Amino acid sequence: METNERGMFAELEAYRIKCQGLSAELERKGLELENLRAVNGGFDQERDSYRAKCSGMEEQIKGLTEEGIVMSQKEKSAGERICHLETLLLKMQEEKDVSCERTRGNMDARVFAADDAHLTRTEKSPISTLTPSCKPSSSLQVNSDCVHFSGDSPHANNLRMAENALGHQ
Repeated sequence: METNERGMFAELEAYRIKCQGLSAELERKGLELENLRAVNGGFDQERDSYRAKCSGMEEQIKGLTEEGIVMSQKEKSAGERICHLETLLLKMQEEKDVSCERTRGNMDARVFAADDAHLTRTEKSPISTLTPSCKPSSSLQVNSDCVHFSGDSPHANNLRMAENALGHQ
């Protein structure tokens, strides 16, 4: 029995040594687990930070998308308005050109009529023979581009003086 007892003590001692080794390994694994949990906690915080940034960026993208849509609509409206105003401008320019051509034609006709009549000092002015609705304004001044209104220009004053002089003789 002593042999058996010694064998059991040896076995018990082997198990104690093995148990101490396993306890030491368990302690190392516990420390490793704590380190991994700390690292994992850092990763969790980093992940949460990235999620928050991502959510913020999603909101920014939505806002920019909506702003882009609004800007696109405003740009489209502005483009349509520009086209409309360009059309109006062209129409007004054409009307101005037609009006200028008519005025030039009327003035040319008066000049030709005056040349044909060979006016003398005692004859009536061609302006005084026009009906009141056809008389040109005394403030009309004709140049090569169009008719311009100028209240007290020397040319307008000369026209009034010539009309008065011819009308009173």
